[in-house]
Amino acid sequence: MSATIVWFRKCLRLHDNIALVEAVKRSDKYLIPVFVLDPIYVKMNSGVGAVRMRFLIEALHDLDEQLQELNSRLVVMLGKADEVLPEVFQGDCEQLTLGEVASSCCYWEADLVVPYARERDKIVLDAADKNGIE
Repeated sequence: MSATIVWFRKCLRLHDNIALVEAVKRSDKYLIPVFVLDPIYVKMNSGVGAVRMRFLIEALHDLDEQLQELNSRLVVMLGKADEVLPEVFQGDCEQLTLGEVASSCCYWEADLVVPYARERDKIVLDAADKNGIE
């Protein structure tokens, strides 16, 4: 059996999430919603204030509640996405054990503006290609 991963990033909504819509179309059995919480967000002097962090946590909680209504859950993983997601693709991630389910696709909302995000996405995309993940 294969799983389709939806990597939630900026769009933490269900009703207009293009990546989620495409993932649902392609998913044959399992759809795994994932958010990767980069430790940079919680470090002092990171530029992310307490109010913004609280908003993020509340948005993630709300997203998880919406997913629960659909018999799903949001998987929140701690780490840098360009390190965590390649581990998931390789089947070596302790935070997300897929067991008998292999990941075959991963969808996310592209960020074409921010240089850090473009580089991160390139690393994730290369890791996906290397591991046969669409």
